[in-house]
Amino acid sequence: MRYFIQSLDETPFRLKQSLQTKQVLQYFLQEGEKTIPELCHFAHVSIPTATKIVLDLVKQGILSETGKRESSGGRRPSVYALNAHTGYIVGVELLLKSFRMSIVNLNHALVYEYETDAFDLAKRDESFNFLVKTVPAIIKKRGIDASKILGVGIGITGRVDRRAGISYSFLHYEKPLVELLVQHWQFPIFIDNDTHLMTLGEQSFGLAQLKPHAIYVNLSRGLGVGLISNGLIHSGNRGLQAN
Repeated sequence: MRYFIQSLDETPFRLKQSLQTKQVLQYFLQEGEKTIPELCHFAHVSIPTATKIVLDLVKQGILSETGKRESSGGRRPSVYALNAHTGYIVGVELLLKSFRMSIVNLNHALVYEYETDAFDLAKRDESFNFLVKTVPAIIKKRGIDASKILGVGIGITGRVDRRAGISYSFLHYEKPLVELLVQHWQFPIFIDNDTHLMTLGEQSFGLAQLKPHAIYVNLSRGLGVGLISNGLIHSGNRGLQAN
């Protein structure tokens, strides 16, 4: 989320504050509703530190108090959660003959989904122009403020170097694909192999949660395999392992 990046400066204290806040946000994003004591256990921070971070996020409208947790004695702890419509995440999947796009809020609820088979990834310039125009057009049509788009993740079939932002098999230009897209869009962008992103999704929110080892098989027009070993997704050389 952008606010803590914008407030980050070079002092160690501010850096520590920012990293703690980012960790807290990541926790709420993955776990949903939680209390401050539960947050302390996860983030390994003190009650005063966790309370300050949470109240700051509440003040900014990013978190809200959703109720009270049942307690066997003493005061019932407050439960906090991300405000669902504080931000949105856009997912795009580019397959050989289809284009898919989804928008989810911070509670992982699907806000909108779009799919079309009138798409040919092999036609480089045509499919690039379709991608560039369609994503912001759908965001605007849904009445979502572009400033609330926290990021656009694009899964592409074939060989992808996510660190360099380059797609080798399709939409390959002299400049990295991400570099070209940021000239058209104002939100953060990252790309990766579609199977790798599906594996990441299962590890973060699906059947592979808390599993040290798992194999994800993506069978469509081709075969893609994602490997989780010792809790880490193996990406291979330059992130090309999943092909």
